[in-house]
Amino acid sequence: MGKVLGGTSGAGEGHIATTDLLRVETTNPKLVAAITPIIADLDEIFSEQRRKLLQRPMDVTLFLIKHHVKVTNGGNVNDPWDEEWFAIIFAIVHKWYQRKYGEAFVSRANIAGMVTIHKMPYLVRVPQTYFEKGENPAIHFCEEVGDKERPRMWIQLAPNLSCLDQNDQRALDHDLRDLTRNLRTINRRFMMADSTGVNSRPYRAISFAA
Repeated sequence: MGKVLGGTSGAGEGHIATTDLLRVETTNPKLVAAITPIIADLDEIFSEQRRKLLQRPMDVTLFLIKHHVKVTNGGNVNDPWDEEWFAIIFAIVHKWYQRKYGEAFVSRANIAGMVTIHKMPYLVRVPQTYFEKGENPAIHFCEEVGDKERPRMWIQLAPNLSCLDQNDQRALDHDLRDLTRNLRTINRRFMMADSTGVNSRPYRAISFAA
């Protein structure tokens, strides 16, 4: 059983857990060294199971939390979404997948939903997580729409939205926010279920510290 120094990030409502993607590996070298072999082994197992590539980082992260992480300083393993250490572990796993699979790995897995415009249904692809780019890129685990997210861009084959009057535009934005919150909430709860189907006994002797 490993150990991670816990505690919440204090990210605030709408930005549940965040971490600096550029520095996450350099600031947590022991954790990276300890979990990298586990990530590789789990990915091989998931590949044999034909598990979708985009789902693997979250499955690996949840497996690590359930079977290898001992949280201190008040961290909550059962509801980790507002914990900074959760974002750190996920970011390390995510970067491992980026390096291994390159362009084949799409960093923003989406959840499908629908909104109605002009009484017609349109597909909406909501990102599971919010990746903020820029000088200090960060990953946000949020159920609400992030400050810099643009939900209208998620509408597939959208009509000319500028033709909507102000009331319809407000209604569309409201529907997109509700859709995002609902899909992300359902997705979080679904992913917290034990879906790995992996025997954890071979990894019990592994110990790591953040």
